[in-house]
Amino acid sequence: MFSTETATESDAADAHSYLLNTSHDLLEDHLAAKESELDFALKDEHIDDVSFSAFDHGPLYDRYDESGPSSVQPGDNNDFSEPGGSHMSLKGDGDDARPALDGTVDQHHVSVDDDTTPGDAVVPSAADSAMHVDDSNGMSKMISDEFEMNHHTPLHQGTPEINVAIPASATGLDDEPKHHNTLSGRVQKNTKDTPRSSNMSIKQESPGLTARPSGYPPIGKNLPAFRAKSSIPAHIPVLEFARQCILAAQSSRLNPFALHPGEYELLRDHITPPQVTVYLNIRNAILRLWTRNPLVAVTKAEAAGCARDARYFDMSQVAYKWLVRNGYINYGCIELQSTAGPISRAKARGGKRRTIVVAGAGMAGLGCARHLEGLIAQLGEQWTNNGERPPRVVVLEGRKRIGGRVYSHPLKNQSKSTLPPGLRNTVEMGAQIITGFEHGNPLNCIIRGQLALRYHTLKDDTIIYDTDGAVVDQEGDILVEKLYNDILERVSQFRNKAPPPQTVEGDRRLIQLGRDPSNDSGDLISSLEDAGASQTVPSLNSNKIKKTLSLGGWDQDIGNEFEGPHSHIIGGYQQLPRGLWQSPTKLDVRFNSPVKSIRQENARHVVECDNGDIIEADEVVVTIPLGVLKRGVISFSPPLPEWKTAPIQRLGFGLLNKVALVYDTPFWEPDRDIFGTLNEAELRDSMEQKDYESRRGRFWLFWNCIKTTGRPTLVALMAGNAAHDTEVTDDHVLVREVTERLSKMFAPAIVPLPTEYIVTRWKKDPFAGGSYSFMGPTAQPGDYDAMARPIGSLHFAGEATCGTHPATVHGAYLSGLRAASEVVDSMLGPIEVQHPLVAPKAKQGTPTLGAGAGTKRGREEMDSVESRNVRQARNEDLEVLITAAILEQVGERPHKPERTGNNPYLLYTRDHWHSVKAECDEQRRAATGDANAKASKDHIRTVLGAKWRNAPNEVQQPYLDEANKLKEASATAAAEYKEKAAVWEKGAARIRTEFMARNLAQGESFSGKTAIETGSTRRERRVVS
Repeated sequence: MFSTETATESDAADAHSYLLNTSHDLLEDHLAAKESELDFALKDEHIDDVSFSAFDHGPLYDRYDESGPSSVQPGDNNDFSEPGGSHMSLKGDGDDARPALDGTVDQHHVSVDDDTTPGDAVVPSAADSAMHVDDSNGMSKMISDEFEMNHHTPLHQGTPEINVAIPASATGLDDEPKHHNTLSGRVQKNTKDTPRSSNMSIKQESPGLTARPSGYPPIGKNLPAFRAKSSIPAHIPVLEFARQCILAAQSSRLNPFALHPGEYELLRDHITPPQVTVYLNIRNAILRLWTRNPLVAVTKAEAAGCARDARYFDMSQVAYKWLVRNGYINYGCIELQSTAGPISRAKARGGKRRTIVVAGAGMAGLGCARHLEGLIAQLGEQWTNNGERPPRVVVLEGRKRIGGRVYSHPLKNQSKSTLPPGLRNTVEMGAQIITGFEHGNPLNCIIRGQLALRYHTLKDDTIIYDTDGAVVDQEGDILVEKLYNDILERVSQFRNKAPPPQTVEGDRRLIQLGRDPSNDSGDLISSLEDAGASQTVPSLNSNKIKKTLSLGGWDQDIGNEFEGPHSHIIGGYQQLPRGLWQSPTKLDVRFNSPVKSIRQENARHVVECDNGDIIEADEVVVTIPLGVLKRGVISFSPPLPEWKTAPIQRLGFGLLNKVALVYDTPFWEPDRDIFGTLNEAELRDSMEQKDYESRRGRFWLFWNCIKTTGRPTLVALMAGNAAHDTEVTDDHVLVREVTERLSKMFAPAIVPLPTEYIVTRWKKDPFAGGSYSFMGPTAQPGDYDAMARPIGSLHFAGEATCGTHPATVHGAYLSGLRAASEVVDSMLGPIEVQHPLVAPKAKQGTPTLGAGAGTKRGREEMDSVESRNVRQARNEDLEVLITAAILEQVGERPHKPERTGNNPYLLYTRDHWHSVKAECDEQRRAATGDANAKASKDHIRTVLGAKWRNAPNEVQQPYLDEANKLKEASATAAAEYKEKAAVWEKGAARIRTEFMARNLAQGESFSGKTAIETGSTRRERRVVS
């Protein structure tokens, strides 16, 4: 329940007392104006409802950080398309930090019209997409001469508008053409003003899908011709490629050096220990493709191109299928090509189509439904080949809005906003913080890589005010923090450590060097384990331990935290669930449909809603909050088993309420994001903890939301007993109390009453029942896992089912991905792995047996070839050892500094392109009478050139000064690099010489340099024997 009030306007009563009294609906109006670049919104015309570094042990690499430009390699120019790094890795410090969607959409090369700015492009749909291709510098290559860096090419740092059209559905079941939505940091409905792209072409800079060379093993029926190494950049250093692959795995929550337990169970009967390294190299390379460009789905052919040998094509497809099914790639708001084909009359089953029902349209429900739609599209042929139509997904939502506990409430007064055009003034009623984008947060790909939402990075400059309004001494604050951490360390002794999962590691050194083992033969993993060579063995008494210690699981999510600064979404967190709902096509969400009962009849479920709707479903996913499950408002038939109901009752469901205060002008420090307060005990100066319980969480923290709401707004948090008191305390009492507190804190400034305020009461919300799950005093460490475990075709998701990330938005989303994978496994069965997975290795270079094979000359030729192969394998091993020795002692070769654009005209163009383009477009429309007319790039450049030449000195001088500074900085960096490179090369030469002296036998020699010494991928060595 929420209550709101303004000083000038009375509230209109809503039909439901637990909803916000202000019935302003975010979906009732356009959230974004036409010219807005970054808001993600749609006007709905049909519904009048509320819308809205854990593995980095190795010595080779620095601390994991995604903030660097991922598609710009050492020594390369910084491409216009990535002014601050790729759109996946831009880390902004400003209030409008957002991804930079590059014109080429990473490695996809397309031709564009003249009515787009430099960097704009038409993105190929999944049906038309080519392979992810790196150019010779490992960068996104500019598309045409118009995009080449010259004196006439403006720098582009904005978010381009991307118009995409896709062909009609390939399912054979739907004749209606589907259009990719228009993205300009948001999604708009496809209208007559968004024509189907007709001039799209794709240019491949490296070999793509061509005819397979003779001698390649068969790869399965109806599969495209695969080409080994086609997804491995040919001209970036091997070590740099390996580094990118390792970081991609880490940023996907996977250990780059070991199999995930799910992979281990899938592969243990099919691969040998050396082949684990091969598999991990392929898997990490596939993840690299996805993390570098999450706007385009990774294809099977691209996955096969991550294999270095055609023998591993089948292995690459297993890795691809596992990553897709489990939501590590191809998830979120992207267009996916349907593989469903027409159903033959012989196989047709009367148009049979199964139904999947998802109960709840919060982050877990929307994430599950969206991923299900994606999996159904990618695996559609498995249904149609069996004579049935791909299943449909229906989402049932009790509220008349989406988002669940993610709710951005619009302020009544939308004037005087400081937000970018098109964004509305909203304040967060529920979830508010993104706890770091880096090291595996799946929301990184969606928020920054796909939806291009603006976000504000929070500064760690919190101050605390004492009960009398004075600022708490920093030394005292640090002392209390040390005491708190000491208590945590003592409590950690009671932590119930989960047994390590059984898995297998690859060769860490080879993976870091980007190499496959030279010999992959041997016994299968399962055979070695049966013989007693298992790497990890779960504790036999772990189950007994789990049920005896209640303190053991209080921090069961430790070690799974993401990295990077915390952030708020500018314009509302609810843009995220709205994006999942709307893009690329709208999900089938049934509003005002709270689930009343779920009963199983034969092999199906009958889902009944309070409004009388009844849906028969083959699979059901329950994403209802834990607080609602505790109340037992949903009837299950047959009843849930005890192993499911017991965790529901044991886990706690906490409460956090908010009091949002809106003012005309700020009386606090506008640039300080957070400040806290201390509360007096019930008995003044008491030293007893119980005397602080009722007041400790009362207005204990304030968020300064000016930069995210666009209005002077403070959000006060009510926790603990105070949160429960909020449920029954009158709004006016709360506002008067918080005003008195603020008056003490900011005296002598006069603190007025707020012009608008909003009070949340999540406990009274029948669709929430509280705020978040936590480990209650009787909870057991295995309870979160039990909450997630399905009961046949009845599945469960939500933050209370994610033990690694409970009580978080990303945890809810991850649980939705997991549930979607379980549903598909239930319907299609597990991933099939053919046997043998890897064909035996044929001898390379063996001459074909012919008439002279038995002659002396023929035998000499065969002996010569075999000798050369042995020497080559040995020299490759020597190269690995030398490289490892160099890296261990002197580290990686210094990176050549990037070139900077130090032309003053280019700097001027960077700042004025969009304003000049707008002027030229307006002149073009006035001259032609066409409301959609746009000026050509050549005309815009001509106007820009004239403006620059005629600009007064005071306009030109800042750009001249900036260009000179860039030149000086570039010269300094080049000199430093030259000096460091000379020192490094001297050390590498010494290490090589010492290594040769220690390891080569008398009479042997090995000359040349390894790839790391030359700074290239070619092994420029000469072998002398």
